[in-house]
Amino acid sequence: MRSCAARAAELADVCEAATDDPSSLSYMYGTEVPPPGGARAEEGGQGIAPTTPESAEATIAAHRDHFEALGLHGAWQRAVGLVVQPGLEFAPDHIHAFDPATPDRLSPVLRDRPGLSFEAHSTDYQAPDVYPELGRRHFAVLKVGPALTHAYRQAVYALEGVSDWIGAAPDRPRVPAVMEDLMLADPANWRKHYSGSEAKLHLLRHFSYADRIRYYWTQPAARQAVGRLMSLLGETRPPRMVLEQYFAPGVLARADRLASRVPDWRLALVYAQIQAALAPYYAAPARSAG
Repeated sequence: MRSCAARAAELADVCEAATDDPSSLSYMYGTEVPPPGGARAEEGGQGIAPTTPESAEATIAAHRDHFEALGLHGAWQRAVGLVVQPGLEFAPDHIHAFDPATPDRLSPVLRDRPGLSFEAHSTDYQAPDVYPELGRRHFAVLKVGPALTHAYRQAVYALEGVSDWIGAAPDRPRVPAVMEDLMLADPANWRKHYSGSEAKLHLLRHFSYADRIRYYWTQPAARQAVGRLMSLLGETRPPRMVLEQYFAPGVLARADRLASRVPDWRLALVYAQIQAALAPYYAAPARSAG
């Protein structure tokens, strides 16, 4: 932890020196950062231990000491966030769910630190009631990433399903097949994150919560495949009874509300799928009694 705290202070020192207005800068620090893409595959179904109050206090003390050692008293006063682990995570094929019934042991750490809040990484895919509870526990920053690109992939693949029922050039190269070819040709973005049999790897490449497929959507072949699908679907929205086979009622309702601003029904469904993944983050925390 000491080396991490020293590095954080050194980076802050560089930032302070590089700006004409140091007072405009704020800092977030901490060591409870998961591996890129979520939990490692080998962690399996093991529980994720939350940060203890003792560890949080030690992290604060270590960073304070290193900031002060570099004469960064002003910068330390502008430290607004501490990265901690609330007890949640996701792995390639499962989600470590946060239990809102667990005791809140971390909030007392902030009792005498009114300018400080918590940050949590990898909060993707949690149940909707988790986010307001984390807000109540002073988690001001909840990081989301793969859940949104995962939702994009869901929408595109769902539109592929819709295309089957409207006769959209059934012999064309399908988006999933194009993405599979791209990922097999260049496995660097997923190989170290996934493990298992060839059948499991095939599923993970497309449906994993780690969503390593997101690194391939910008490749020309992928962009062409998605563009071709959208073109073949056409501008006339299929009957709702077809869309209901591939999109949840809430997503369809969102797409309906978007229609005035996004008249393209195809894009409206993509946006609505992503919005549905993001919406729980905006739920207001419940107010405690009294």
